[in-house]
Amino acid sequence: MSSIKTQAALLQLRSVFAVLAADVEEAMAYGRSTPTGFARRSLFRTYFVQIEGLTTQFRRAAEAIASERTTLLTAEDRVLLPDQKAYLNVRGVARKLESFQSTLPAILFSMRCFGKAHGLAFEPELGGVGYASLKKFVKLRNSLTHPKSASDLALSDEQAAFALEAATAAGDALVQESFTVEFEPRGCVRPAPG
Repeated sequence: MSSIKTQAALLQLRSVFAVLAADVEEAMAYGRSTPTGFARRSLFRTYFVQIEGLTTQFRRAAEAIASERTTLLTAEDRVLLPDQKAYLNVRGVARKLESFQSTLPAILFSMRCFGKAHGLAFEPELGGVGYASLKKFVKLRNSLTHPKSASDLALSDEQAAFALEAATAAGDALVQESFTVEFEPRGCVRPAPG
């Protein structure tokens, strides 16, 4: 049976998924009723929050599962999961510091670790159309989040098309990954209802 820590992490994943999926639906409805640049930018930002939010939750769930089943992940995986690194301060005392990885590798890493924690092999198709669109979407996300000029905030129909394709593909992959494993780590017995 899963530990309380693992159960809490998986419950958090479900809860975050529900909120973010509802946010995307609401942003889409708003965009249909008010087709403006603001609505379009808001939808893309919301999609990326969903992707990043689920990515973080996958990491947390994998970390919780791996803390009780230490052979599921490599030592390198376990070091990277908490988004932290250690350093020595001027007095020689070890301290933790947040450490962020590049967006695309971090998404893939989170999915890979979540899959490993459930006994699944996750191997992304890096040469596919979905991955190419996701790379463009990350670039678009960066320009919307950190605009260098007003032109970074103007979305063309072409950008809208690949962003929607990428967000849909990434969202589908994240959802498929999470529901394929039904939120239970490999080897754990589900408690009987009631």
